[in-house]
Amino acid sequence: MKAAPKPKPQQPKPKAQSKPKAMAKEAVPKPKQQQPKPKSYVRTGAHPTKKPVGSNKQKQQYRPYN
Repeated sequence: MKAAPKPKPQQPKPKAQSKPKAMAKEAVPKPKQQQPKPKSYVRTGAHPTKKPVGSNKQKQQYRPYN
């Protein structure tokens, strides 16, 4: 019979260095960015300035109205 392997002596693990905590910055109010205006989408039948998109005129297809 083989002898049971001896348990190795455990070496103390080095503890991780604690990082200095980041200092809280003073809150500076950011200027609000103006959102771009949404494009006006018009149903294809409303203003016939362009041909309807696609061949099926039954569908409600949306396209930008320029």
